[in-house]
Amino acid sequence: MKSRGLAKTLDVLRSVKFFYATLVLFVIQAAWIALSGLFSMAFDENNHLSIIRLYAHHLSPFWSRQPDGSAVFGAVSRDPSYMYHYLLSFYYRIIVLFTQSETIQVISLRLISVILFGLGLIIYRKVLLNTKAPRALVHVVLAIFVLTPVVPFLAAQINYDNLLFLMVAITLLLSQQIGQTLATHKTLDLKKFCQLIIALLFGSLVKYAFLPIGLGVAVVLVYQIWKTWFSKPKTSRFKSFVLSWHVISHLQQTLLVLIIVVLSGLFFERYGLNTIRYHTPTPECDQVLSVEKCRDNGSWLRNYQTHQDKLNHKLPTVSTNPINYTIRTWLKQISNDLFYTLNGSSSNFKTGQPYRLVRYLSVITIGIGSLCFIWWQSSLRKKYHLNLLIVVAIIYITTLWLQNYVDFVHLGLAVAIQGRYLIPVLPILYLLFGLGINKLFSGATKLKLASVILAGLILITQGGGIGVYILRSDSSWYWPNTTVNRLNSDARSVLQRLIIGPK
Repeated sequence: MKSRGLAKTLDVLRSVKFFYATLVLFVIQAAWIALSGLFSMAFDENNHLSIIRLYAHHLSPFWSRQPDGSAVFGAVSRDPSYMYHYLLSFYYRIIVLFTQSETIQVISLRLISVILFGLGLIIYRKVLLNTKAPRALVHVVLAIFVLTPVVPFLAAQINYDNLLFLMVAITLLLSQQIGQTLATHKTLDLKKFCQLIIALLFGSLVKYAFLPIGLGVAVVLVYQIWKTWFSKPKTSRFKSFVLSWHVISHLQQTLLVLIIVVLSGLFFERYGLNTIRYHTPTPECDQVLSVEKCRDNGSWLRNYQTHQDKLNHKLPTVSTNPINYTIRTWLKQISNDLFYTLNGSSSNFKTGQPYRLVRYLSVITIGIGSLCFIWWQSSLRKKYHLNLLIVVAIIYITTLWLQNYVDFVHLGLAVAIQGRYLIPVLPILYLLFGLGINKLFSGATKLKLASVILAGLILITQGGGIGVYILRSDSSWYWPNTTVNRLNSDARSVLQRLIIGPK
């Protein structure tokens, strides 16, 4: 009977229905926050909506000069991270035809973000399954991912990170498919390759943080193509590639080339011209506008004033030892931010700290999973197709850390360290941790299943997922609506009875 029960539990975890339930859970959580949270929420919602409105009055994605009064949002005219705002500006134009209510406009745009992130989850599932990792483990990893508090909290907001998440998933899936064709048929699927180029160009215009993802994909694919190229006889090297192109219809060929040309032009107009004019693809505000205008931008002003304080010896001297910074500042802040919640400007960005049980257990689990994967990485990489995901994750996280560390050394203060910046590669990290723990307890199926069930119960009842938002918030976080306030208050009363230990 026990073995039958274990088999049924495993069948449930392997089933696509379990993933659909996870997807529904994600949508409920994100929609709850989207419908509850007072505008603007913490992750720059006001900036994103305002830039969408700027583009809604400007048909072209190009600017001949900085729009009047827009310096508060930075150098909009030269910002390469604009595709999310530009595309949603057309949706916004339709919304305003039917309503002038900002509340309805905001909620409508938030739900678009929920949809974008949800599509990313569906595609990311395919990415993780393509590694040949156990289906049950992939589904558990994604369930834990959507129960990580920062995930539904970000997905519920008007923010370009939600489209970025989708584009990362699409890019990884196309890269895997191209790699599989290279490995099995010793040829390059030029249709998929063109689609990948389109995804890379488009993703880089959604947010500049996509560039390290593109670099990781390029490193792996260039190696795979080079290895395939030289494994073929000289006479057949070009032939297979040419045949791959000719199997595509003329209409598809034309569309693919046209889209690549257009996106390449858009890419050059921002990244290329920025590099030529300002010697960097992503110029600072004061490189494009005057210092006086840039003072209206809160992030720029914070960095500027902090740097001035450092130059004038008004800041305490801090150690810039990278190891000390990484362990005591960067990792501590990043891991904390995955499980916290944060209000917007209405309460001066009041922070709701993680609940201790979830916080401590998450750190312990991540630590054990990391050590186990590193210890057995050789055998795990032989068994599963992980190289692409590992390279992408390493390059992305290294770039993120380096940017934060350079800012820390320059300013003398740790700034812009946020757990949400890990979200594009967080499913990869969770899979690697999961594979490590799965290897540690190989053969102990009962223990693994019990641990999964216990982890789910803890996350649902002890401040994981939407729980920390409901428990740490109050009426000042919500729209001034009786139903919204009552639902959150009732949910808080129930969850408070379930919390174990210190609050």
